[in-house]
Amino acid sequence: MGQSSLVILITVFLFLTACAQGHCRRIERQNTLQEEQKSQLPKNTRQMKVYKRRVLVYKYDESKQCQAWASIDLDQMVKELGDIKILSQQKKHDGYSRIQVCGSSTGIANVYQIYEDDLEQALKKGFKLWKFD
Repeated sequence: MGQSSLVILITVFLFLTACAQGHCRRIERQNTLQEEQKSQLPKNTRQMKVYKRRVLVYKYDESKQCQAWASIDLDQMVKELGDIKILSQQKKHDGYSRIQVCGSSTGIANVYQIYEDDLEQALKKGFKLWKFD
């Protein structure tokens, strides 16, 4: 068998084994499934659903070391946001180290998840964009 015949035989073998692995059919099947899914949707709902981006805003809860009980509660501070829709809320530490002295800040903030569309309104009310995570 000549060298060129051997190269052709190896090429044909590799091509056939590649398709036998399912790579050729897998791509075809994915395209078929996508088309089937599109065709099953009613014509008026084929538009993509738009999801609003979410952001975290915060204000420090004014808690002090040795007086952590004297902080602003999440539900109390949420009133400052007014008609802005709150998706979630939690107390979080900003991650900065602080001097350990009674009366200094704890670094704990009230953090609220809102839609990005409302960010400017929240900033005007004294909240800041959470960038500590």
